[in-house]
Amino acid sequence: MAYDIACPSCGAAATIRSPFAKMSVCTQCSSTLWLEKTGVAVGPKMSAPAPSISGLFLGAEGKLRESSFRVVGRVRYKYERGFWDEWLLLKDGDKAMWLSEDEGDLTLEKNYSFKGDVPKFEETKVEHLYKLSGHPFFVEERGVAVCESGEGELPFTIEPGEKVPYLEGRIDKRPATLEYDEDKPRLFLGSYVSMEQLSIDPDSKLSAPASAVKGPRDAVKLDCPGCGGTLELRCGEKTESIVCEYCQSQIDTREGKYRILGKILRAGPRTGTLRLGMKGTLRGTEWEIVGRLRYRDTTP
Repeated sequence: MAYDIACPSCGAAATIRSPFAKMSVCTQCSSTLWLEKTGVAVGPKMSAPAPSISGLFLGAEGKLRESSFRVVGRVRYKYERGFWDEWLLLKDGDKAMWLSEDEGDLTLEKNYSFKGDVPKFEETKVEHLYKLSGHPFFVEERGVAVCESGEGELPFTIEPGEKVPYLEGRIDKRPATLEYDEDKPRLFLGSYVSMEQLSIDPDSKLSAPASAVKGPRDAVKLDCPGCGGTLELRCGEKTESIVCEYCQSQIDTREGKYRILGKILRAGPRTGTLRLGMKGTLRGTEWEIVGRLRYRDTTP
């Protein structure tokens, strides 16, 4: 059953919809709120995650397999290849579902109870087969994720910087993730879904927090410290470096401090059909090509 609270830090009102929420993040002042039996305690501020690739947002309402749901929380994790989001969906008002988003791909996950021992993380290897509750678990990816930030309501507490070892692979041809939590490993089995299958109600944006539906920062212009040429950071604050199109200087743009890292060789003749500045639509999301890397295989 939903209930209302007031942020002890700024006084902003909030509605807690999840019956199992242990924490929430204030949409006004970004304070972490611990939801305790005796009341609401204030924790450190939590930076809001950047907008997702899929376009999903906190407060989004939709329907999946005849069940209505609302997005009530999100945790963003960093890992070796980038980042992924874990969205908490409240189904039919009182049931939890997790939706994992990695590079725009969506996987509906369910916590699976299992018996027996699990392999020690330190002893696991990629492309190896392990047994979990009698089922073969083939490991395709192994790594340590780092919690970056969160928003909304969550059934557990998080702290930016905390590390979560994990294994990803398949059990009986289904996507599977094994997280090595400090208390007990958690196993999630999933199934792939699309944004179209989620049937997100576009009107739900009207009642969503403003911070949840804002787009990425507008493009930023700067003068190259090497030659003075005007450059444009199409990804705004997300850009960490840019190569000057006039003098080929690589410029560090982190924290708004522009300094030259060195000269970059031109990528060579442009082959193929893709070009910088090209725009298109992929899986319902608009894209623009803003950068390119060229690699050379030096294997004998």
